[in-house]
Amino acid sequence: DVYKRQVPAGSPAVVRLDRDAGAAAALASLAERTGARVALVLPPGVDAPGSEVETFHADDRLLRGVAGSGTAEWPEAETTTLLFDAAGDLARVFRRDVELEDVEASFTRLANEPPFPDLAILTGRRALQEGESRRAEELFLEAFAQEPRNPLVFEGLARVYADRGRLDLAEDAYARAVDADPDIGIGRYNLGVTRSQLGRPADAIAPLEEAVAILGEGSRAFLALAEAVLSTGDRERALALYRRAAEHEPNDAARALNVAKLLGQLRRLDEARAAYEHVLELDPTSVEGRRGLQRVETLLDGPR
Repeated sequence: DVYKRQVPAGSPAVVRLDRDAGAAAALASLAERTGARVALVLPPGVDAPGSEVETFHADDRLLRGVAGSGTAEWPEAETTTLLFDAAGDLARVFRRDVELEDVEASFTRLANEPPFPDLAILTGRRALQEGESRRAEELFLEAFAQEPRNPLVFEGLARVYADRGRLDLAEDAYARAVDADPDIGIGRYNLGVTRSQLGRPADAIAPLEEAVAILGEGSRAFLALAEAVLSTGDRERALALYRRAAEHEPNDAARALNVAKLLGQLRRLDEARAAYEHVLELDPTSVEGRRGLQRVETLLDGPR
């Protein structure tokens, strides 16, 4: 809908999101050769004086539509090219830089080919964000029919199932995403978190360790790994992980609090007192930090 308000139906159309106003000349040439309607969308503040094609500036609503994530940010790729069919429906999304000659070749295939799986996935994500779970599932299954080894299909289906409370199905879908692409770190993270939510933290550790290896210790996967390890009862390893996580974010009171709590549980009271004092240095308003310090001081023969 964001795009169709700019591009009337009646002939195929190409909308190019580009940081470079110089793309207007190539679009004009494409329009001359194919008879397609063309439009260029530029970031705010970038002008195209004397442009031969319709030019728009991206507003927040359009950017949210392109990102497919609810954030009004310019696409990560340098360009995004959108191809509409003669009915005005979005038929192709080129998420990375693509030669307009390749876009032109796609015109001849529009009548005979279904939309690319990436388009169904993108639309499915948007449907899921808007609470249309059934529609999202249909779109992800449509993408699966076209490309059954696409890990993003399984990621999407897993989110559908998780939203419905079917964590068993979500676990299976995340596992299939990881099988399709072993380097998909977020898939391994989600698989581990889902297993923890299913009450199987021991089974969560391996995928979370693999996620950390891909995403790094600064990622949320590292904290999820610490939580899973703690849930198995290995408090010494969990403490080491929580300390490492706190080192990555030394001004994060919540991470420091994790360390303090665990030291208290391990009855390492002198260390726990120092850790709680550090929490309060970072966040003097921390209720948990103040209560924890009071408990530890009581165990150390009363408050000072």
